[in-house]
Amino acid sequence: MSERERRKNVDVFSEGILCILTIRCWGASSKLDDKHFGEKMPKELVNASYSLLENKTILEDLHSMRNKAKRFLDRVSLPFPIDGIAFIPKMAIEEIDVGLKRWEKQFNERLEDLMMAYDQIKKSYAEKYPHLYKPEKYPTKEVLRERFCFEWSFRQLQVPSQENSVLSPLMLEEERKKFKNDMTKMRNMAVSAVGQQFISKIESLKKQCLGEKINTQTIDGLADFFDRFERLWGTFVSHKDLKNVIAKAKKYMNGTDAEMLRADEGFRRYIGEKMEKITDEFDKIADVRLKRKLVF
Repeated sequence: MSERERRKNVDVFSEGILCILTIRCWGASSKLDDKHFGEKMPKELVNASYSLLENKTILEDLHSMRNKAKRFLDRVSLPFPIDGIAFIPKMAIEEIDVGLKRWEKQFNERLEDLMMAYDQIKKSYAEKYPHLYKPEKYPTKEVLRERFCFEWSFRQLQVPSQENSVLSPLMLEEERKKFKNDMTKMRNMAVSAVGQQFISKIESLKKQCLGEKINTQTIDGLADFFDRFERLWGTFVSHKDLKNVIAKAKKYMNGTDAEMLRADEGFRRYIGEKMEKITDEFDKIADVRLKRKLVF
């Protein structure tokens, strides 16, 4: 790795930090006994389970909070090429920490509700489904609490160096190559993620302006995207063509809100045609990163 490349990669991580978010929830299910499958059903081909709870309201709330907390992190962060880790621009670190503390508080409060109701929930299940109820399938309260987790940590990643390293020179060089590869992957994933979010919002707006009902959430979501791109992501997305189409779309919208589009049919069609032009320009960009769908 050249000195110039090393400085470039260091600069990336001086502009942000890695966030490791771990949220676990009890599944409240158990494998169904083979006797329920019937003699003609090959047991090796079946993997069925059944719920251990009838009233899953609290558990569903906890699962919902987990998903919302992850979406909150995804909304501000950029993807990183290691599962469970996100890259947080330094301007968003405090926002992320405060937001995750809020979700953690709600999660733990709802967990306490589950702990208090646990015995009654099991009792109700046993009364309604005595043929399925097996006490040994249920964790103790102490173990149950351990089945849930909401925690996060921030980590600063640095280029491996010879100073204070326990690695041999050969291993150190290999780690530097891996580091460089991860940086390249991160930049490519950032382009894919931002491009994917952008074009999906533009497509929705185009359809609404050219025939469908105007949705306030779509307009607000696009304005939010422009704000996040300028405030958080622009530094990490070094893609001239993508930046150009985003800038054009922002210029066309220029403070437009949902009521303006509903009130003026001509303006609404004008915006729809401009968004159609943006999608055409986006589709013509010859970059496979913009065609790739990322799964978060």
